[in-house]
Amino acid sequence: MCIDTRDEVYAIMDAVDTKLVRIGPDVGQLQKAETDPVKVLKDFQPLLRTVHLKDYAGERAWAGYCPLGQGKVDLPAVLDILEGAKGMEYIMVELDMTREAPMSSLDCARTSKEYLIKHGYHFRS
Repeated sequence: MCIDTRDEVYAIMDAVDTKLVRIGPDVGQLQKAETDPVKVLKDFQPLLRTVHLKDYAGERAWAGYCPLGQGKVDLPAVLDILEGAKGMEYIMVELDMTREAPMSSLDCARTSKEYLIKHGYHFRS
């Protein structure tokens, strides 16, 4: 089940026992639903364990998603919040592929990796 509107996210998180339940939002999906992903991450920062790091441009290719840095998500703010999240375990960079994709999966991954490197992140070879 996809929970992505502001009302859905906050209703669920208000209803659960946060000693037992954590959150792993998809920032691109939140943006697509016109929910501010930065606000959600700030509000639930102590509960973050995983995050789907995705960008959203709203175009037809990739169901509206795009490689990191090419969309509307405020990724520098998202990355700052994730840096300060003490319980973070995994950050998954992903992109939903479609037949209309203007570049290959490998090129998408390279583009997103280059964006992260440009912002100071390092990868092991």
